[in-house]
Amino acid sequence: CSICFDPYEPNDVVVRLPCAHVYHRHCLQGWLLNKDKCPICIRPVLTYD
Repeated sequence: CSICFDPYEPNDVVVRLPCAHVYHRHCLQGWLLNKDKCPICIRPVLTYD
């Protein structure tokens, strides 16, 4: 996980963003409290159609 730098374990709950980057769910939840973009590519996490 590029937020916490811990490896993914078999029982970890992960989230794949629309940009295809993957993070631990708890890491991404914390990140999204302050940011609205992917930590790697800076694309918006939410899209509005």
